[in-house]
Amino acid sequence: MREAGLRNILVFLLVVVCMAPANASDNPVHYTVSIPQPQTHLFHVEMGITGVEGPQVDLSMPVWWGAYRVQDFSANVVEFAAFDAEGNNLEWRKLDKNTWRIETGGSAAVTAKYVVYSREMRTTTSWVNSNLGHILGGNLFFWVDDDTGRAATLKLDLPAGWKVSAGAVSEPGDQTLFSFPSYHELIDTPMLIGTHREFGYEVEGIPHLVAVAGRTDIDIDLFVEDTKKIVEASADWFGGLPYEKYCFILVCSPNAGGGLEHANGTTMIVPDWRYPHKRLRWLTAHEYFHTWNVKRIQPPCFKPYDYDREIFTGFLWFSEGCTEYFTAQLLLRAGLWTREMVLDNYAELINEYRGRPGRLYESAYDGSFDTWLGRRRGENSVNVSFSYYPKGEIAGLIINFEMMQRTGGEKCFDDVLMAMWRRYLEEDAGFTTEDVRALCEEIAGGSFEQVFADYVYGVRDVPFEEYFPICGYRVIPDPERTAAEQVGAWLGARYSDEGGKVEITAVLRDTEAWQDGLNYGDEIISFGGVRIQGTADLDLQLRLRKPGEEVEVVVGRDGLVEALAVTMEEFPQPIYTIDGVREPREIQLKCREKWLGVDKIRP
Repeated sequence: MREAGLRNILVFLLVVVCMAPANASDNPVHYTVSIPQPQTHLFHVEMGITGVEGPQVDLSMPVWWGAYRVQDFSANVVEFAAFDAEGNNLEWRKLDKNTWRIETGGSAAVTAKYVVYSREMRTTTSWVNSNLGHILGGNLFFWVDDDTGRAATLKLDLPAGWKVSAGAVSEPGDQTLFSFPSYHELIDTPMLIGTHREFGYEVEGIPHLVAVAGRTDIDIDLFVEDTKKIVEASADWFGGLPYEKYCFILVCSPNAGGGLEHANGTTMIVPDWRYPHKRLRWLTAHEYFHTWNVKRIQPPCFKPYDYDREIFTGFLWFSEGCTEYFTAQLLLRAGLWTREMVLDNYAELINEYRGRPGRLYESAYDGSFDTWLGRRRGENSVNVSFSYYPKGEIAGLIINFEMMQRTGGEKCFDDVLMAMWRRYLEEDAGFTTEDVRALCEEIAGGSFEQVFADYVYGVRDVPFEEYFPICGYRVIPDPERTAAEQVGAWLGARYSDEGGKVEITAVLRDTEAWQDGLNYGDEIISFGGVRIQGTADLDLQLRLRKPGEEVEVVVGRDGLVEALAVTMEEFPQPIYTIDGVREPREIQLKCREKWLGVDKIRP
């Protein structure tokens, strides 16, 4: 760790300790987890509470954690019981869906015992099966009397032959005993338990684990090497590492579930076979970058998290979307991506953006605020929303271009990120969208009000063709790919093979299919009199048709069969690529190096 970075972090930690309540570490809650029969998917939890004052103590379990959606974890709590210091049963009752109230009977020590059923393999929860488990405390541990700042210990009683891999530092002499300064750290520490494989290395004297479970054709040695390069590049970028230990957890399973970040680790669940290494590198770098952006650089409403209810914020365009933007930067720094790969990534993003009508109906800010509604995952999402992940990434890209153009290639979006990091270290600052805008203006000069109004708060269509030339690139149609898409006709709807049936998965707004009555969920039985028995059949029939031609489409809908006359269309947009201008000017090359070069900003 660099001396300056270490000094800043130590100063910040000293401030936090001095500001903590005097009783923050008094009477920690003691949790013990045992798994006597892992094949039953049952966690047995014992929770010891001391220093109890008053006739009652309330225990609450989060209604959400990790993913921004209510999950009501307490639904899987069974066999709840409470005891006093002598082991006598105590009365209890539920106050609401996630709160249990125990009548203490005057006892200063209370023990709660309960069982949690957890079979479904998710990145956001604890789960266990016959030879593997994952502990993530949001669906496993209660907090006490609304005091999520209370210290905790965790003891794991594991089946014979099992080990634990975690970013938490275990107590000396006991690899299964851990201490945490608060409930927040307890439930923000993922742990892989079982008979999995484990690898390790150090970066700047800090231990890192890579825990891998499941059968896979992924090159695990290469994956471990990739994680180390990502860590080293990040340490160089930020001037050090803000944790004592870190654990990458990779589970390879048919039940793929993505990734989830934590302050000292990440859990990734990916398909067990044929998962592209390029995508794994992206996922790993994205989740690891959250070590800074999300787990430390946060909106004020996350300080601390409220586990009782939704936390509405428009800041996820930066937390998640700009993490996507910086993921490409991190992969460049780590030597795992090339400039060409970054440009290909943005070409794919442009094609995705321009092929989705919802881009003109939902802003990056609003998509973040409404993420709890789940609208972007609904059947009409393609028409009314565009995820704050890609929209935030695009916003970060545009802000970067604007900063480089205004400063002659002297400043870029990285400077804003590093200014936020310094403020976090010095002040434990939280950030709003307006704070980000103010920093852009402070660093690059001039007003960014219109930029944010258009691309963060608003839905202005992005003129990529105007921005990429700042760095000597041009966004142009790819003749070959465009011609391939325009062979035959376009249906105006998306479809997939669902159990041997071709079903409509989305009907795009204002297309002929939209007007002619195709619906989400329709099974396409025949097309122009030809029986359709797979997506290849439908693809072939579309290639044989012409735009403007009317075709009878027979669909199955709600248990009935209906014939619709649907007019075919031409594929509505080119397929774009990004190419360099023929003779880039000096300022364009300077901006290009600032954006995609290896000589990056330092703290």
